[in-house]
Amino acid sequence: IGPELTELNSIMIKSLVKNSTHPLSKKIYDSLDCQANLNVNSFKEMQGKGIEGEILGKQIKLGSKAFISADDISSDNLHEKRVFDFDTNVHVSIDNEVLGYFSISNVYREGIEKTIQELSIDYYLSVLSGDDEGEKDNLEKIFGSNSRIRFKQSPAEKLDFIKLVQSFG
Repeated sequence: IGPELTELNSIMIKSLVKNSTHPLSKKIYDSLDCQANLNVNSFKEMQGKGIEGEILGKQIKLGSKAFISADDISSDNLHEKRVFDFDTNVHVSIDNEVLGYFSISNVYREGIEKTIQELSIDYYLSVLSGDDEGEKDNLEKIFGSNSRIRFKQSPAEKLDFIKLVQSFG
């Protein structure tokens, strides 16, 4: 969401996300109808924040709003509005100019509600996510009020939570 990407910007973004293992990068890669044939220099993937790299002398960043710009960007400037309440936004900047964001919808597998209901009979279920709370309402409907759902969790926080739960048996 933002101004239409030029072909070169699309190619640079696709070339950058090609280097990432994150599921959102894969979705962005699949959504761009162009080649991903440019070399990426200084590629970095910061867990829970985003990715960045240099392509053709330009600094490309994709990730959270805070990662993309240290400036306080108001939602009005980016016309940020979730297309659906369960979308996740991946912001994009090139040479520190914020271009907009990809709004990505999650799709759950058929039958997930039944599976979760069956598991919750014998197990206490938790969801740990590094993403924002865009999926909160949907996950609460699926997992119910007895499950613990945590968002914006770093890998270290996820590990700490798992160790805590394991310590109780």
